[in-house]
Formats: sequence, C-alpha cells, structure tokens
Amino acid sequence: IEAGCDLAVRFDPKRSGGWGTVKGSTGQLLADAAAHFQAGNSIAIFPEGNRLGAYVDKTIEAGKHPTKLMPFKPPFFDCARKNGVPVVCVSMAGTDAVWPVKTLSMRPGKVTVHIHQPIDGAEFADDQAFCDHCREVVGKGYLDLIDSLGKTN
Repeated sequence: IEAGCDLAVRFDPKRSGGWGTVKGSTGQLLADAAAHFQAGNSIAIFPEGNRLGAYVDKTIEAGKHPTKLMPFKPPFFDCARKNGVPVVCVSMAGTDAVWPVKTLSMRPGKVTVHIHQPIDGAEFADDQAFCDHCREVVGKGYLDLIDSLGKTN
C-alpha cells in the first residue's frame, strides 16, 4: 500500500457522545474516496458506521436481523458503483475481545478474518440493494466464522 493514507470523517464532540460527524465532512470524505478510486487505490471502510453495543437501540435492531449486523450505510457503495470499483467484503470474528465496546484502547488477542470474493455493484438495481447484499455477505461470513470457531453470538 504505497499510496496509503487516512480518509477520515471529522467528528463533532457535541453530537452522539462525540461520534457524530461534522456537517459536510462526509461529503468531503466521499469526494476524497472517489479521487483515490480514480487513482487506482483501494479503500477499507466499516459500513455499519459505529460499533455494535455502543447504542442500545441499534444493538437491538441488529439482534433482530439474521446477520446480527447493524445496517450498512450506502454512500460508499454508491461511490464504488459510480467509479466502477468492486467491493471486497471482509468478515471478522474476535474483534470484540481485542477492542471492547466503550473502550478506547485495544488489547492483544486473536482475530479470525474471511476475505470474500469481489462484488461488482453494477450487478444490483441500486446502491441500497448493493449495500444490503454486502451486509448479508459479511454477516453470513461472520456467523460461519463464529460457528467454525465454536463460539456463540
């Protein structure tokens, strides 16, 4: 990753416990992402937007979904589609032990990762369908990982 850099949204300390974004920063982030796509760079994102367990209502909503994941946010999927960039979904198990919810520091531990096949956004009717499909892929991969590791969700 020679051209690696951070694409960071700016957070407002007065919104959502310090995790709310500064108005307009997401648009700039997406413009920067598009420029990176056009330059041939890859980008890693976490499309849930926040951590499971950080918000009770979102955790309850995720618990009702078959994947146990919070809804993915579609703007990056839109950006990938518009720029003809495939999305490579990644499922991970063990991250909660390494970085517990409501803590700022990580601890040593084991994280198991499954990297899925690339998905072309052009195959979907719209960005929401693309986004929802990726949520299903990541969620099924996560559930398969915890099952193979003998863990429970």
